[in-house]
Amino acid sequence: MPPTTITEKNKSGAKLSRAEVDYSPSQRRIIDREIARGLEDIKKGRVHGPFSAADATKFIKAELKTRAKKQKPK
Repeated sequence: MPPTTITEKNKSGAKLSRAEVDYSPSQRRIIDREIARGLEDIKKGRVHGPFSAADATKFIKAELKTRAKKQKPK
């Protein structure tokens, strides 16, 4: 049964965060690895944005038009 509090203590008395309680060690390693990859992307400037809703809408509409033109007629 999952804990009902944000922190809990393990058998040795050390406090555990909610994430440490909710995820297995192997799941936690995967999560930590993906977070590290994302932070590395940010450090290397491989990010875009922030975008306003209007900018996002304009981009999506342009993409849809481009994709529609690329599709072969049936």
